[in-house]
Amino acid sequence: MNDYSLPDSLIVTGAGHGIGKAIALSLGQPGREILCISKTDSCLSTQKEIISHGGKASALKLDLADYNFAHKEVLKWVQSKDVTRVGVIAAAAILGPPGPLKDNSLSDWENTFKVNLLGNLAVVQAVLPVMEKEKYGRIIMFSGGGSAYGYPDFPAYSISKTAIVREVENLAQDLSSKGDIAVTCIAPGAIETDLLAAVKAAGGTVHTPGNMADVILCIQALLGNNAGLLSGRFVHARDNWQIVLNKKGANLMPDQWKLRRIEEKIEDK
Repeated sequence: MNDYSLPDSLIVTGAGHGIGKAIALSLGQPGREILCISKTDSCLSTQKEIISHGGKASALKLDLADYNFAHKEVLKWVQSKDVTRVGVIAAAAILGPPGPLKDNSLSDWENTFKVNLLGNLAVVQAVLPVMEKEKYGRIIMFSGGGSAYGYPDFPAYSISKTAIVREVENLAQDLSSKGDIAVTCIAPGAIETDLLAAVKAAGGTVHTPGNMADVILCIQALLGNNAGLLSGRFVHARDNWQIVLNKKGANLMPDQWKLRRIEEKIEDK
């Protein structure tokens, strides 16, 4: 893999902690502007750390649950920076209430959806006009955590993450004729973060351990020149995505790494 021609500007949600912060720090370098977004002042710490290493960064303290406000603030930032080649890495997420459904408040479910789905999409929506104008863009959203299987331990989280997979498919189709705009979904695996600690503390099941180095490498590839080959796909950081990108997608089946119902004829024997 040698085509990591990354965007000039990157917007990272959830950049104050965990995976989002690790991504922002790893991609923050001279010549690239990183916008760090988080609900708390932690995004300011990430911004300072990027700058201290010679990078360029901004920070926005936003509660993505207020997705209309988040959209306005990100749009103002995009316009103030005269952004052109831009990417969005939507890593922000909250765990939401544990199951079962009968014990849940649906208002807690609503808040989970506002942050994990609508808040991240509001950020994406704010940059879509620029992407279409420049005929270039990179959008990476995060799923996993029950989107590939039933996960009643944290049902609101699971369903919000499943919705992200389908929206990535929808958005990839919407933008397929708009230029070099790639929209992908990544499953990072279970990374040791505060969110995973909360899952374990609540007795949640951990299915697939992950490695941050694998996630960073996958993110870099999904921002690169060949990213369009995986647009609309749900990629695990530990999948053989390198083969797909190196061979120009030759080994990838049409419905591989997508949210699909497998149909097979059932015969009455």
